[in-house]
Amino acid sequence: MAINKIALSKAIQSIIRERKYSPVHNCHLIAALTQKILTIYRVESKIVGGHAIWRVNNFALSGVCARFFDGGKFRIDPFGVGSFFWVESNNCIVDYSTFWLPTKMAIIDRNYNNRKTLVMWRPDFIWMPKDKMLSWYDVTHGMKMGGHYRPEKGWNDKFVHRLEFTRKLFFNGDPEHDYHLPLISDLLEDTLQRYREFQ
Repeated sequence: MAINKIALSKAIQSIIRERKYSPVHNCHLIAALTQKILTIYRVESKIVGGHAIWRVNNFALSGVCARFFDGGKFRIDPFGVGSFFWVESNNCIVDYSTFWLPTKMAIIDRNYNNRKTLVMWRPDFIWMPKDKMLSWYDVTHGMKMGGHYRPEKGWNDKFVHRLEFTRKLFFNGDPEHDYHLPLISDLLEDTLQRYREFQ
């Protein structure tokens, strides 16, 4: 059964934005939601964990947003937790969280003396063959706009840990955090309904 990629993007964006979730703590939620919906529509997929980096313009060193951690030496995203999660399907990278890139860059800019980074590359989503993605060097040093995803072995446990962390925040209702996320099941029905509306 074919999936309408644009309608799925609109559905996920609208639900996530409506509920005002933080742009820096929900990659695992979006990946899980994406994978569940693809499974319902009989599209083979899996969740992958690792590091991700995106270049949003082609001229400034500051035009890079990353979610990775390298031995404690280099972390571009000050809110990075050392992990990022996405979906792979039929040898393609599938990431429906990239609509957050302008917001993520604005957050990073505020933490670097309120600099202003021009965001020229801001796809609503990525669904691209892995061999068409840019290399890590192209993004960091080659000034090429786009993204690179680097999986790490054994990160399924990290994903499970993130979901458990999410559950605890949601059920405990900790007022110190503004990024409470619901369980996947709480969002799945609403997102599916919105997906059908956008088709």
